[in-house]
Amino acid sequence: MEKEIEERDKALASKEQEINNLKNELAFLKGQILNKKGNANITSTSAPNTLLHKSMVSNELLGHVINLKYQHAMPLYRQQTYFDMMGANLYRQTLSNWVIGAACEFEDVYNIMKEQLTLMFI
Repeated sequence: MEKEIEERDKALASKEQEINNLKNELAFLKGQILNKKGNANITSTSAPNTLLHKSMVSNELLGHVINLKYQHAMPLYRQQTYFDMMGANLYRQTLSNWVIGAACEFEDVYNIMKEQLTLMFI
């Protein structure tokens, strides 16, 4: 008898959880479709911070371009062809500007590392 009661309680708790999940999903979908005024509920967020200010390049793409250039010794004209094959029209000048911009942003880091290395060998 006690086992039956425990099983019923578990089944009831499971059903209650399922109902709550469905209620939450329904409320979310209603909020997605219409807001209180009956207009479409469209929200926008700010763009993520990137290394190169006012540039369309993401940090990941910039890292990939720099990695291809310096670690894999792939010149920018070959990277342009590489990106063209993937359907992204990126010109050499754009890639070059990104690499130069990243170098300018990391100049302070480079100078500190250089100073630390020269102090190690003096």
